[in-house]
Amino acid sequence: MRSDLPRLLTDMSNELADREDGKITIASPSCYLFIHGLQFAGKILQKGYANNDSAVFRDAAEKFSHILHNGSRMGIHTLIWSDEFSSLETSPGNDILRCFDYRVALHRSSKEDVTKLFEGLDTFPPAQQQASFFSRDKEKVEKFHPYNIPSQAWLETTMKRFQP
Repeated sequence: MRSDLPRLLTDMSNELADREDGKITIASPSCYLFIHGLQFAGKILQKGYANNDSAVFRDAAEKFSHILHNGSRMGIHTLIWSDEFSSLETSPGNDILRCFDYRVALHRSSKEDVTKLFEGLDTFPPAQQQASFFSRDKEKVEKFHPYNIPSQAWLETTMKRFQP
């Protein structure tokens, strides 16, 4: 699946370009980019990564950054799961965290990571069976109890609702 990421980002980037050029209006259905495990995309999206295919990776990283910074105003939204805060820090673009208005930290997060994730608010990592929710609009942290991981059947039913 990781090997498909550059192609997927190209498709999303083309969609964004069409919307920015007015070929597709803002009234068009929203698109969603879900990345489960940003830490696994690692080298594909890191700043300054270079190897034999560096042009491909650099292009993917630039497209990812452009989608994050400009997509939401054009109806292209991104939801990212990462179990390592450092994955966000090594991702392309300046102030990548500013692209996300809503953020969640789970109980395994370190105090340092939670402070960075919540823009310097001095807060503690959530306790066992809890999570913390941060909204840039409210600039405060709320504790909540997350649900269990949904079943495969529920995910399939939900995904069908998003398909045209």
